[in-house]
Amino acid sequence: MISQTFFNSYIRDINDLDAFSQVADFGTDYLYNIRIAEDADSSEPNNYEIERTREIKNFASIQEKEGFPYLYNLVSVRAWSILEAFVDDFFILYLSENFENLNNDTFTKIKGSLIDFVFMPRSEQVEYLFDLIKLEYKINTKLGINRFEGLLKLIKHDGEVNDIVARHIYELSQIRNVIVHRNGRADNRLIDNCPWLNLSNGQQIKLDGLMFTRYLKSIYWYVLELFDRHFNKTDRSEFKDYLHHLKNEQIKSIKELGKLKDLRKIREN
Repeated sequence: MISQTFFNSYIRDINDLDAFSQVADFGTDYLYNIRIAEDADSSEPNNYEIERTREIKNFASIQEKEGFPYLYNLVSVRAWSILEAFVDDFFILYLSENFENLNNDTFTKIKGSLIDFVFMPRSEQVEYLFDLIKLEYKINTKLGINRFEGLLKLIKHDGEVNDIVARHIYELSQIRNVIVHRNGRADNRLIDNCPWLNLSNGQQIKLDGLMFTRYLKSIYWYVLELFDRHFNKTDRSEFKDYLHHLKNEQIKSIKELGKLKDLRKIREN
């Protein structure tokens, strides 16, 4: 029985990332109050500091006009890593807690070195089994939400995923791949898989606060969804109404974000 503490830790990670993105976004404002050294009262101006300050201010100005893509590209990769670690850790924890009962066809068909397995400590056995499961069922070849639902299905924790959430998580998975593996430039796979983004081959990906927030709220919804599924399966229904309320609030917020053009102005208000 996986505890509420496990889910809360990932919800905290999501909230921390959201807070960090806002601090970093608005933190650029302080640059406009920095005086370039040559303008200050100094008999010995530092030429390096003068030039470096100009470069930073220029970079910040360009980023602000474009919606801070450098920031939001980076934090979107972090968002995906939180989601991926959450589902993987949940699965591993479930295996650990139910290790003695793993005798169904899903697990008996897994193939690996028995000798290595026998002499491993329990914690390593679980992680070794997890790696073999991902290979056997080709989990890492699945796209978007299917990567996680395919894994959860093996322990009967799969379920319905809201279409909006599924689309945003799918989109994030594709964008994350080109940020990490293509230096942030669109390739044919991203163009074909996400035609609604209207990208061209080689175009630089430039996420903004609105896109990132939609991704993060979709991840938040999915964490709550798995929280809900597991507590239902373990006959802990005390959070059911509250979790449904939180999930509905996330969907409502995502839809409202779709009507906006500039998240920064909303935050400032």
